[in-house]
Amino acid sequence: NDTVTASELQGLKYKTVADANGTGNLTFTVADNGGTSNGGVDTLTQNLSITVNAVNESPVLSDTVVMLGTLAEDAGAPSGAVGTLVSALVGASNVSDADGSGLGLAITGVNANGTLYYSINGGSTWAQVGAVSPSSARVLYADSDTRLYFVPAANYSGTLGDAFTFKAWDRTGGYANGAGGVATGATVTLSLAGSYNTSGNSLDVAISGNYAYVADNSAGLQVINISTPASPTLEGSYDTWSAGGVAVSGNYAYVGDASDGLRVINISTPASLFQAGILNTSGSARGVAVSGSYAYVAGADAGGLQVIDISTPSSPNQMGSYDTSGIAYDVAISGSYAYVADDTSGLQVINISNPASPILAGTYDTSGNARGVAVSGNYAYVADYSAGLRIIDISNPASPTLVGTYDTSGDSRGVAISGNFAYVGDYAPGLQVIDISDPAYPSLAGTYDTSGTSGNAYVAAVSGNYAYVAYDGQGLQVISIDNVTRPNAFSVASDSASLTVTPVNDAPALTAGSLSFSAVNEDSANATAASLGLSAVTYGPGGGTDESGQTLTTYTITAIPSFVTLYKANGNQVNANDTVTASELQGLKYKTVADANGTGNLTFTVADNGGT
Repeated sequence: NDTVTASELQGLKYKTVADANGTGNLTFTVADNGGTSNGGVDTLTQNLSITVNAVNESPVLSDTVVMLGTLAEDAGAPSGAVGTLVSALVGASNVSDADGSGLGLAITGVNANGTLYYSINGGSTWAQVGAVSPSSARVLYADSDTRLYFVPAANYSGTLGDAFTFKAWDRTGGYANGAGGVATGATVTLSLAGSYNTSGNSLDVAISGNYAYVADNSAGLQVINISTPASPTLEGSYDTWSAGGVAVSGNYAYVGDASDGLRVINISTPASLFQAGILNTSGSARGVAVSGSYAYVAGADAGGLQVIDISTPSSPNQMGSYDTSGIAYDVAISGSYAYVADDTSGLQVINISNPASPILAGTYDTSGNARGVAVSGNYAYVADYSAGLRIIDISNPASPTLVGTYDTSGDSRGVAISGNFAYVGDYAPGLQVIDISDPAYPSLAGTYDTSGTSGNAYVAAVSGNYAYVAYDGQGLQVISIDNVTRPNAFSVASDSASLTVTPVNDAPALTAGSLSFSAVNEDSANATAASLGLSAVTYGPGGGTDESGQTLTTYTITAIPSFVTLYKANGNQVNANDTVTASELQGLKYKTVADANGTGNLTFTVADNGGT
């Protein structure tokens, strides 16, 4: 019943109501002042038909404890209605769906310490889930017939927090129960939009406005005009000793220039660059980050973290430093902390609240060699060389914890974050784009492969729909980011099912030697005892490492053939049901019984203290 002016009517806008759809009319009347006398009409009624089409919305999976229960070590393959119903793993307690569709799950990972089986007919038949990933999952209904069963690897015992990993599925997409090869994560299409082959070896890149600033090693700082991404052109350059890192703030580019330290380059006129200031830092200046009035330099080789006052760009001034335990390659700043990629020492978290006296706040020793780092929200993303991407929770800087990993195919050198994606310079294989919408379960969304070229991807900077990649050997590559899609049939978040495998004592095992005896003639050893040939025979605890602390307690002779008599090395006779030590077993001898012959077994048992 509101009234609007003609211009307001023309400018009307709308918002859709959450989770609502349908077709209806927006009705309004237009009235004039002519009146209604003599049959006149002063009102016109108009209808604007509006249709809001229904779209499938992703189910929402909450982070809950999902249990498969308990299983005994060395349990065999499933048979019958055993294991866990899928409907016990996903349901109203941990999945919500605005569309009210059916429920199921998509298995995206299986722990290597066992084999996951599934049945879609109540246990009448079982099959292995097989190799799965977020891009090739197996989907299962949550109903009364679909079950899962995890068979632990031989001799494995313990608790598996991630027996398998899954996403919620709303049973749309046209997939049959048990279907495999289903893509559940985001995908990104990458293609080469343009390139500029610099004269040096591109190691780092920063974007500001219409320009890419490339640290080009021996060719110094290269400024490339990217206003037309398909045709980047050189705008200007400044020759430095060995540019390895670059950050841009305002009218200045801050270049980590190896043994020459930090160079401050005036970029107010990109075609006419000049040096505004320089500071010879300790170590070999590499990665650079700028925050406020300070530049933070990762001093590779021996410099650790250098804190430099740049409030007067023409006179940069060393404020403080922290000598990290490794080789500082890169640095990112968030709040009062500097996050340093410190090679073999992993991620170093340094408190910089007092720039003159930075102190170590916490560390996380990654499994690879930390070469690049980016920070977004509560997470630090570390390019960990041969170990790929490491995602570390830094909500408590004093105690960083690993939450997720993605093992890239190459050697990760640098990382940049944009939205829900990490852009990883993976050296020879090129640019890898990792979906980090769920940091605990990152997955590959797309790649731009350069393995067939001479270039190696170091690091990317993302702006708009383009990734600008520093390619050692090929300069600057401009990669178009297209067709970002995410299947609505699956939850964005993932979860894991846990399983406890209880240990079962295994029988002792023969660890050396063999049980063999060469036939002898009747009456060949009536007078003098001969060796049974057990001197090399030894036994140890059976099973896995959970039994390594056990000891062997008894060796018991349980049966002796009637045509021989048995003796210890000291000449004492051994009878059935006697016990001997390990060394006595190795030294056993025999005598043949006069005029007796035949074939039979000398039987003995070996017992440990592991119980049953």
